[in-house]
Amino acid sequence: MMEDGFYDRTGRPDFGIALHVEPDLPSGGVALGPGVRSAGSHPLDVTIRGRGGHGAMPHKTRDPVVLASRFVLALQTIVSRELDPADMGLITVGSIHGGSKRNIIPDRVDLDLTIRFFKPEVGEHIVEAIERTANGLARAAGLPPDLRPIVKTAEPPFPPVINDPGLTRRLTQVFTNLLDAENVTETPPSTGSEDFGFFGRTEPAVPLVYYKLGVTDRERLDAAKSGNGDVSMLHEAGFYPDLKKSLPVGMKTLSVAGLELMKI
Repeated sequence: MMEDGFYDRTGRPDFGIALHVEPDLPSGGVALGPGVRSAGSHPLDVTIRGRGGHGAMPHKTRDPVVLASRFVLALQTIVSRELDPADMGLITVGSIHGGSKRNIIPDRVDLDLTIRFFKPEVGEHIVEAIERTANGLARAAGLPPDLRPIVKTAEPPFPPVINDPGLTRRLTQVFTNLLDAENVTETPPSTGSEDFGFFGRTEPAVPLVYYKLGVTDRERLDAAKSGNGDVSMLHEAGFYPDLKKSLPVGMKTLSVAGLELMKI
């Protein structure tokens, strides 16, 4: 939308507001806070290349499966040994594909990665470290330059979602008046990622507030926290929101926020 000139067509908004369901919060309440609310993310496709051959003659190959295994393990030290412990950084290898038969060494292994971060400079460092690590391992394995790994961005990275402090205070008071103080809380930043942050990346920036809507029945949530049952998280098959309590709160909070910001 933003690349297609959305604001050029509609005009730059004064504010941006969004909500997201949160199974860890009881239905009937919301949570919000200033500053970073969700992580930036950067999807990477990595192709580890080698020389394939017969599994009975590995000495005549450069096995990319072994090299990919070394690569996955080496990634773990980027966060633990290259980042300040106070900075959040994650590297997830979500998919590995290589080979077709048990007795054939393939010539490539493809990996799908996602990195997450609260600070853009941390994300940039992780991307550079991943490329450096992949190429360093390939050199150590004796691969020539034309068989070095291919590291590329899979799709547009997401920036962190950052709540405007002043707008957050304003809406926190509005939500408190509507729901009472016990139903308006603040949660720590999420390591999940959202594309909502793109709506604030203008000059001057559009103030944003992104808040969480509780969607789990309180009794069920309390029981799960005490070890009696569980609550499925987002994207799990067992996700089960308490619509009767949560849906009206979502509608009301968005409505009162709009009325407040339009001064109606």
